[in-house]
Amino acid sequence: MKTQPKFSIVIANYNYGRYIEEAIKSVFSQTYSNWEIIVVDDGSTDNSVVNIKKFLPSKRIKLFELNKNMGCGYAKDYAIKKSNGDIVGILDSDDCLSINCLEEVVLAYNKESEAGMIYTTSFQCDSNLEKKKITDWVGALGDNKTNLHESRIDHFLTFRKELYSKTVGINNKLRSAVDKDLIYKLEEVTQPVFLDKPLYYRRDNDKGISQKKQEADAYLNCVDVMFDAFKRRKGLNFNNLSNRKMSEVLMKASLLATRRKKYILFVIFILRGIVLCPRNILLFYNFAIRKLFIKKR
Repeated sequence: MKTQPKFSIVIANYNYGRYIEEAIKSVFSQTYSNWEIIVVDDGSTDNSVVNIKKFLPSKRIKLFELNKNMGCGYAKDYAIKKSNGDIVGILDSDDCLSINCLEEVVLAYNKESEAGMIYTTSFQCDSNLEKKKITDWVGALGDNKTNLHESRIDHFLTFRKELYSKTVGINNKLRSAVDKDLIYKLEEVTQPVFLDKPLYYRRDNDKGISQKKQEADAYLNCVDVMFDAFKRRKGLNFNNLSNRKMSEVLMKASLLATRRKKYILFVIFILRGIVLCPRNILLFYNFAIRKLFIKKR
């Protein structure tokens, strides 16, 4: 890899006009200079596009506007394909990078010449982006483990652009769990490397009832994405979950599907779980009874 590779920061935005300027400014403030920004606005109805266009006099940022809301999966896939850098980094439109983020990541790629994907840890921040703590669940994967076995990979997620074409790409129909989908696919073509430095500021917005419901739905999408990876890895002969473990995940998620009144998804998850490991139906009943008992008490 070049010692000064071009770094593409891709941003998929939908109605985060109140934050997008701060995200873009964090890239313009980088100590590393060889970068570009690719922003795909996913049919925003707020002031997002107006705020993004404030930066367009610079040739280092490109804006692509979608005529209607296509979802995060479509927007991120589109942004990655439009990027021209050697390295791609994912920046959410309500988050920010530390001032030395790109410099540190490029140094890591130069040191780890075989690395195809490097990820860092992050600061968890409040809605004003004031630091609260370092994200403690992000870290190096255990021996013979992948992110499917233990969720350890998160922001700041970066990868070599050439590797993206070796995957089937992000499922562009996804509206959540997009980064999980990307991570699973990338680790099937390269070994992830963890850079143990908090170089990303992750904004935790106030969580009302509606956002908690969105998080529950996002988790159900995560399980769906996990199952897709599980099936794909069967064909690849790649390090995978056991049938029993995947069945357990599906059956436990089915209970959440019922609470979200997603009854078709409940049936799908249960049937998938039974096919993979029929005896897990006993686990499901025991788990369901405990949940009901605790809820009543």
